[in-house]
Amino acid sequence: MFECHEHTVRATIRRWLASGLPGLWEAPGRGAKRQWIDADIDYVETLLKQETRTYNSVQLSRILREERSVHISSDRLREILKKKYRWKRTCQSHRQKQDPTKRATKQADLDMLELAAASGEIILKYLHESGGVQSVTATAPLDNKSEWSRQQ
Repeated sequence: MFECHEHTVRATIRRWLASGLPGLWEAPGRGAKRQWIDADIDYVETLLKQETRTYNSVQLSRILREERSVHISSDRLREILKKKYRWKRTCQSHRQKQDPTKRATKQADLDMLELAAASGEIILKYLHESGGVQSVTATAPLDNKSEWSRQQ
């Protein structure tokens, strides 16, 4: 019926006879003990408050392992920090890696498109793609001749 071994059934009956209902509850001390203490998480919190840069959970896990000899996975550290901090994906900026001449050329093209959009020649749409790249799409407005018409 319950698909458990007869040894498990006997042990459960013995616990029931010895302790009643509390004997059937989960005993304390089960499972793996945690490898970190609250002071380790406090250390990470002070590090996050003092530093101006951002860290991901893999980097924080590595810092704990190297500086405090605490082995905690990046996934577990992320779960602990989510209780106090907002964890979000950071958008990488390529501003420092841009070629100034290409940027000036692209900015001039964008200014021309914005002027055309202001005069009504085109419809300008800004799209934010994944990865933090911003692209511009320009389309010509539809006149009455090119619109779809219903067949009668």
